[in-house]
Amino acid sequence: MRSDGRAFWVVFAALLLNVAAMGMMIPVLPGIIAGFTGGDFGRAAQLGGIMVAITAELGFVCALVIGSFSDRYGRKPALVVGMIGPGVTYLAMAFATKVAWLFVGVVISGMLGAAQSSSR
Repeated sequence: MRSDGRAFWVVFAALLLNVAAMGMMIPVLPGIIAGFTGGDFGRAAQLGGIMVAITAELGFVCALVIGSFSDRYGRKPALVVGMIGPGVTYLAMAFATKVAWLFVGVVISGMLGAAQSSSR
């Protein structure tokens, strides 16, 4: 099957935006968490570490589910889920008023971030 390359550039741009957003979020997340913990950077570091671990673990587990979804329904729907997921995640984190809402964003990020593996 011959392709003109547009699909490649769409997927590439989506993945690039997702990685760039994560790269911008990582340096500021401890300060945001510290704001929710009353300025306690020690507790913020603990919560940040837990968030990173949850994201990685859910990404590992959900990659199997999204891989199965991709096999059944095709790669395009899985990629759409993978493109919408970060937007939902960052919206949840932007409107977070408590640390619990940050965790909701992290859980969504871990689950839907696994869709990036279907782009390979």
